[in-house]
Amino acid sequence: MSFIIKFRVPILLTSLAFLLFSTTKVNALISVPSWPPCYSYDYPGDKAHYDDGGHGIIGRNGLYYGSDDVYTVSNGNYVQCFCPNDSSDGIQTNWWYVEGRLTDDQIDIYRNKGWILTLGHYWGLEDGRYLARNIDYQCKAEPTPTPSPSPTMTPSPSPTATPTPSPSPTLSPSPSPTATPTPSSSPDNHNSECVAITPSVYGGTAPLTVEFQAEGYDSKGYVEEYEFNFNDTSGGQKQVIRSIHSNQTHRFENTGSYTVDVMIKDTKGVWKSSDKCRVTVNVQSEPQVLGASTTETLPETGIAGFGLGFFFTGVAGFGIWKKFR
Repeated sequence: MSFIIKFRVPILLTSLAFLLFSTTKVNALISVPSWPPCYSYDYPGDKAHYDDGGHGIIGRNGLYYGSDDVYTVSNGNYVQCFCPNDSSDGIQTNWWYVEGRLTDDQIDIYRNKGWILTLGHYWGLEDGRYLARNIDYQCKAEPTPTPSPSPTMTPSPSPTATPTPSPSPTLSPSPSPTATPTPSSSPDNHNSECVAITPSVYGGTAPLTVEFQAEGYDSKGYVEEYEFNFNDTSGGQKQVIRSIHSNQTHRFENTGSYTVDVMIKDTKGVWKSSDKCRVTVNVQSEPQVLGASTTETLPETGIAGFGLGFFFTGVAGFGIWKKFR
């Protein structure tokens, strides 16, 4: 009994150490960087600076009017500081560059925590995927100037006016009221589209395995879902696949020309497609190797020609032997 306990204790300690190491490694891979607060900056943004105008805020509808500054943090990360014209309630957006740094599963974890997935070049940042998150902050208040005191005027005595009879009032028709137009609602300014689909290869011999990478855009956040239509069910595969991931792999078992389409689902639940999200893959058969097949029997004309040639050769030889004998 003591031997079993002595044997199991090291195994248990080793397992706990391995579990602790694995958990620490995973947490290190998905640790969130830090961003300075916007109120700590007292100079214009080095990436972008606007004193006024309309600006887009990721995850928010419409345009926001006021000042906007974007500051470089590190490793492709940025902080955006927006202050509205009519209040001190600002919006700080933390931009986290995750291209090649987080897996799709890790990105989904942060999306479930409220982060927004988007592409950087749509917002004037680096190419690749970004996670973004908005937080509120108080903009720095501008100092209010102290008004200078106005001089006190001593009123002079008013002269006594002599009353004069006023004329009888003339009645005039009152103008008809003018209807006030109702302002139309501002446009939503929501744009989304399927941008591209790129295959790993455009053709080859059957069976052919191809990986497809799709790309979509949503001005209000991220693409919620992708639909791949391979127009092929060979090998019992699904023709249409819907997934939150932008890449899929398909194996074409038979020869032919296959058109693959992709649609995206934006944050409003609308599916979008375009000609840019359509590609053709050509699958060919294995080329036949020359000389691989053999003829089982010689053609009859070949045998006859061989026999005649042998006969005439024999006759000519006999004649020469007879002459020089």
